[in-house]
Amino acid sequence: MIERLRTLDNIVRLDRAEDMHAYVARGEPFITAGVLAGTFLAAVDDREHVIRTFGAARVAQRDRPVISLAEYFVASEYQPGSIVAELSPDLDAQLTELARRPPLACAEPASVVWIGRAGCKQRFHCDMDCAGIFLAQAMGAKRVCLVSPAASQKLQPGLDRVMLLSEVPFQLADDDERLRFLAFVDGKDTVLGAGETLFIPPLWWHFVHYVTDCVAISWHSAPSARLAEAHRAWPLLWKQEWPLWQGIVSRLGSDPALADRHAARFDAVLASITRGESGTAGALRELHDELCPGRYVRALAPSDAPFFERRVERPLPAKTDPWCATDLPRTQPYVRFALAHARDRAALVVLDGRTVIAELAVDNDDTEALATIATAVGEAPAGTSVAALAAELDCEVDDLCAALAELSTRGWVTAARSA
Repeated sequence: MIERLRTLDNIVRLDRAEDMHAYVARGEPFITAGVLAGTFLAAVDDREHVIRTFGAARVAQRDRPVISLAEYFVASEYQPGSIVAELSPDLDAQLTELARRPPLACAEPASVVWIGRAGCKQRFHCDMDCAGIFLAQAMGAKRVCLVSPAASQKLQPGLDRVMLLSEVPFQLADDDERLRFLAFVDGKDTVLGAGETLFIPPLWWHFVHYVTDCVAISWHSAPSARLAEAHRAWPLLWKQEWPLWQGIVSRLGSDPALADRHAARFDAVLASITRGESGTAGALRELHDELCPGRYVRALAPSDAPFFERRVERPLPAKTDPWCATDLPRTQPYVRFALAHARDRAALVVLDGRTVIAELAVDNDDTEALATIATAVGEAPAGTSVAALAAELDCEVDDLCAALAELSTRGWVTAARSA
């Protein structure tokens, strides 16, 4: 029985596979049943059929013996995690041929078969190969949530060896929390069923929840030669620059005409990054802001590096002594789950480090006043004391101290160490 999930169900489903190329060209996600229709993978939502088709594939999970896909679904010692199956040469050739012909028409497809048991959750991540992904569901159902690169800052990215990982613990949230967060990041969300194929545009974030036991195939559409080189820059950039590079590459990867017009500048910035030249940061930000205007509330700077630290390293130690006029308040830049109203004990509170971008499910009479104070704290120059902030806000120091104590309890602000 398929678990009932509440989703946004806001990914467009195309009736004709022929319509998909316009979406691919624009870098927009879609779902179609036309890719697998009429092929040997059509409507195989049956375990015995899947085992006959993929059963010879080999499955390996860390610290477990290598077994066949047919054995995997009955092996009790294997965990629910998403696993890549090792294909036989014949099956790999069949899948490659399927990807090369219309409507996919991938020039250099590489077939990957993903299997996993019900309950497996892959946290939000972003592949850095700059290619679009076609994810074809052969068996079972999975919830897929997508977020545009435009919202990268809100997903608190961290760099892994081959992908960007989100430090927001979305996979641990309940359904209400997930829907709130998806609304905040303008996310796409649906359940992908057997026989359907999802297109994930280049550098889009994706979260996957295996609702049932699943088998799926993914093909990466080859990026242009220029963008294929972009992955070399990731480990050479400062953490606060990763989303800037992601924005640039995503924008150019989804708009070939734009990529042609900016080819020389892109190549120059990439060469500058590779050689570690001075002035790289400025050139990177200039190109980003031109290609992605308004993407961030404010420009990122080296002082924003804590935003991209691992979540387990925060929050900063809470202030336990009373607030006073000489304290130096500052905001805590991170995304977290926080206690809010008694009716909503796990509300999601999102800060960007200087400005309260959004407060979700915080329902009390003081919300507007506290948001004003938190914003003022974030915008105040370094070294601004509580007394100076009170004068700027035209309020009593004692009243401001009480408000800062409340914000401190919620984890929104802390006291910077005095010089």
